[in-house]
Amino acid sequence: MKARIAMHTDRGPRENLEDAMGAFSLTRYSARLFEIIMTIVLDGVGGHNYGEVASNIGLRYIGASLAGSMAIIDLEAAFRGATDLILEAMTAALRQANEVILQQSRENISLRGMSTTAVVAVILGDTLYVASVGDSRCYRVGQRRILQVTRDHTEVNRLIEAGLLSPKDAADHPMSHAINRFLGQPTDFSPETYSCRLAPGDMVILTSDGLTDVVTDQEILDVVARCREGHVEFADLPKRLVELALTQGTGDNCTVLCCECVPEGQLTIQPSGRTLTGAYPLQAAQVLRNLKEMKNEDANRQAARKTARRGFAHAAR
Repeated sequence: MKARIAMHTDRGPRENLEDAMGAFSLTRYSARLFEIIMTIVLDGVGGHNYGEVASNIGLRYIGASLAGSMAIIDLEAAFRGATDLILEAMTAALRQANEVILQQSRENISLRGMSTTAVVAVILGDTLYVASVGDSRCYRVGQRRILQVTRDHTEVNRLIEAGLLSPKDAADHPMSHAINRFLGQPTDFSPETYSCRLAPGDMVILTSDGLTDVVTDQEILDVVARCREGHVEFADLPKRLVELALTQGTGDNCTVLCCECVPEGQLTIQPSGRTLTGAYPLQAAQVLRNLKEMKNEDANRQAARKTARRGFAHAAR
């Protein structure tokens, strides 16, 4: 399947735009032609210093790490069902971004404590792979139903899952926006990963909580249905969802990225807002160079060990 992508962001009532988003594709040929679609949405954590810096660092380094990994990963094995290969690459990308954000936070006192949520989706063939930290979400939208793929990493959701709080009381809870997983987390950093099959026509939606705080899953499904009926152009779908959130009084930045799987056609990307796709090639090159250097070092060590073993065997004779 191919995919088409559209995205939109708005700072809403906030002074700063702390959300960031990006989408790109990679085409590789091994035993067959593979097209990998990679999409990212991040939301700088409110109440922390320079959330917009954290979200854009996360965008650059997650994108670079994923591009580097997907350029060398065994796609044939992944295509045949080895889902761990891609999920591990996504986890490694989030871990790298977390370390960079922590390092820059430690080196620059004005950035101390900066952090961001992140949700990343990769599509290979008919399989969707997702990794996330925080409360930015990934949805899979079929013809008649919407499924939240990710789990909110919030204190309120933890209480709901423990049976100590009802979902209807969650919005008014004093810790409704307290997250317990994020990029910039100094200890116990642990992204959560997911995978599922996609059907032709399924839509993958990534969004910051500026949408989901005020727009229900059913309302998202209704807007998508109007798009499928031809009343809303696909390129305008993210903007319509963002406008709905603004109309319903969101108090935050709002970002929506939509990716629709289609049986035929070429990938199209309709960018809007602040994306840093221009940084990916340089960062990806750095990742690939580091991987090459690591492989060379391993090869040199193995050669040295073989030489030492041959020398030892000769001395023993």
